[in-house]
Amino acid sequence: MEQNAILVNFEKRTAEIDVSTNQIFVVKDGLVIAIDPPASGYGNQVAVWMGGKVDRVESTELRKLK
Repeated sequence: MEQNAILVNFEKRTAEIDVSTNQIFVVKDGLVIAIDPPASGYGNQVAVWMGGKVDRVESTELRKLK
């Protein structure tokens, strides 16, 4: 799972994201972290919260049978 940081304008408290890609975005401590979808296109992603913040994202990849 690749994580890409997104540029944030801290003065305006805004971030610009590319809406042409399917991703989940997590905001933690003022940073926006992009979470890529499972490579197979099938799976689950769960955000695990600790102390009021996202601590990690757990991914499970599935394989669809035809």
